[in-house]
Amino acid sequence: FTTERTQLFKGFCGDQFNKCITITNGVDLSDYDFLSRSALPASEYFSIVYGGSLYPETADSVAKLTDFLIANKQALIKARVRFEFCGSVSEPNLSALKKIPELVTLHGLLPQKQALEILNKASLALLITMSGYENIHFNTKLYEYMALKKKILSIGPEDALTDFLVEHTIGACFEIENINTLLPWLLNQNKFDVLSYNKFDISPYEYSNLVKQVEQLL
Repeated sequence: FTTERTQLFKGFCGDQFNKCITITNGVDLSDYDFLSRSALPASEYFSIVYGGSLYPETADSVAKLTDFLIANKQALIKARVRFEFCGSVSEPNLSALKKIPELVTLHGLLPQKQALEILNKASLALLITMSGYENIHFNTKLYEYMALKKKILSIGPEDALTDFLVEHTIGACFEIENINTLLPWLLNQNKFDVLSYNKFDISPYEYSNLVKQVEQLL
């Protein structure tokens, strides 16, 4: 995906483009050390947690997700599915998500450690992306999910991000236009067992290794 990201800057660099190298976002794994000291209690829900700001640009996708939840409310309640949002939620999204309190918990802004504890207990971590923003979703949220080894549920268009999740078998991806294909997965949650971090190496995205890349360029 670094190739796609680098291409975005081609128009800004002109003749200097060949000198551009993309350094990805990354993580400091020590930020999560406090989580490893406590055992995770069994959750009464199959929780799907979105961590971070939910911007207005996602409003169309969130509205369709909300309609999907309302249409399948009883089946999802029976399956003990719960969507949780930790962070700032824009007003259009807030209005939509408040329609289905039986399936959605809005935690609002929380201290970082408290938000990480909720995310750490999640069954899945949620990404919601938008058409027109392809290949720019390799943001801090994604790296935080990977640092916690959270299986990822991606809702959005096919792009470099979904290719990355599928290639590494750490995420299941669903296009918002075909959101009903998600229902069998939520009702038979064992389907997510195919996802695993057993073969995923996060070390290239650790800050210590990213710093080495910068040092080699200087």
